[in-house]
Amino acid sequence: MITKETLCAVFALFSLLALLIMFTGTVIFGDVGYFICSFLTGVLGYMAYPLLFCALYLSVMGLIGKSLVKNKKAGAAIVCTVVFLALLIHAAATASWSMDGYLSACFDAAKAFPQATVFGFLGGLLVFALSAATTQVGAIIIFVVLT
Repeated sequence: MITKETLCAVFALFSLLALLIMFTGTVIFGDVGYFICSFLTGVLGYMAYPLLFCALYLSVMGLIGKSLVKNKKAGAAIVCTVVFLALLIHAAATASWSMDGYLSACFDAAKAFPQATVFGFLGGLLVFALSAATTQVGAIIIFVVLT
């Protein structure tokens, strides 16, 4: 039977291993570490580091049975602010990029590690959708308002 503690323990181990790979790159894990690091920074950009750290924190807190945050509304507001700020920086940093091949450029930016986008391919999806609906400057203005 799979319990909450078992799931949290496995998730904590995978998060810790992914963080170790992200911090060491090719030093410990060689080519496998490079590919995992490139994939995670391609999909998540530099937000891979705080997201993996948060995943580790959440799984450890779930494992020991502690409350994640005391004020859930304040916690949700902080998370939303951080996400929209990262999307704002992502949109501003890639504003000069052409919209033709934008998503592949967001993912491929991690191949020249340590150069990557702030929110990678996933952030590129949101920025691309807003830029297509408005303009690149319009996407930046929307993220400024949401932040």
